[in-house]
Amino acid sequence: RMGGDEFTVILSQLNGADGAESVAEKILVQLALPFTLVEEVVQISASIGIAYYPEHGGSSTLLMKRADSAMYRAKAAGRNAFRIYAPYADGQRTEP
Repeated sequence: RMGGDEFTVILSQLNGADGAESVAEKILVQLALPFTLVEEVVQISASIGIAYYPEHGGSSTLLMKRADSAMYRAKAAGRNAFRIYAPYADGQRTEP
């Protein structure tokens, strides 16, 4: 748990980039399923940012920063989505 509503998942044994995207899609599907909380049916969504080691950074701090940047792009896209870090996302530089 990184913050109030932020969690980190570290996937250390993937077979290529498709693996992380597949995991992100599965997480989004499972979180979107309705569930009962006390006596009320609730649904939640998630915004997921993905950064790859070593392509997007060589340290955990830099990878977290870049995954966070990608997550905010997913939120801006309407939530319940994932985005992969890109230094020039949507035609604009996402960080210095």
